[in-house]
Amino acid sequence: MVIHARRESGFFSGPEPRLFAHRGASARSPENTLESFRLARKAGAPYLELDVHLSVDGQVVVIHDNSVSRTTGRRGRVERMTLAEIRRLDAGHEFTLDRGRSFPYRAQGLLIPTLEEVLEEFPEARIAIELGRELGLQEDELSDIYLADYMGSAPPSGLSNGPKGTSAYTPGRGVP
Repeated sequence: MVIHARRESGFFSGPEPRLFAHRGASARSPENTLESFRLARKAGAPYLELDVHLSVDGQVVVIHDNSVSRTTGRRGRVERMTLAEIRRLDAGHEFTLDRGRSFPYRAQGLLIPTLEEVLEEFPEARIAIELGRELGLQEDELSDIYLADYMGSAPPSGLSNGPKGTSAYTPGRGVP
């Protein structure tokens, strides 16, 4: 994974080594869910890493794959689903700690979150965002789509775009 941030962004300020919670606490809870990010923050991870894709109705949702099948047990491509359809899926359906003998998060109400929900719940976290590329969007375009809707204006300086589909969010740099 390539992480890029402008030096002036302050994204990498602070002590080393830098601990990134890849898809949240994804070894302990379903990846890229609010629960996974909560556990990661509770464990002390200052950085979160997540993946986003656009739904058919232009919503930025936090999911690694461009398909929902691996994590939800349902079939469908994110880019062909509305946010309402995605919200009906069980983000904890396929998560297991014991190679399939039990599924502790199944039917527990875990949803695939939107990027807005993650940013609102974790305003102090530094977040590395991997942008879905299957739609042919450039990083600036996806940032513009999300942030123009969220902020009602152009992307603020807190989001810096990097190569290979990555962006970095630095708290206190223009994004709530």
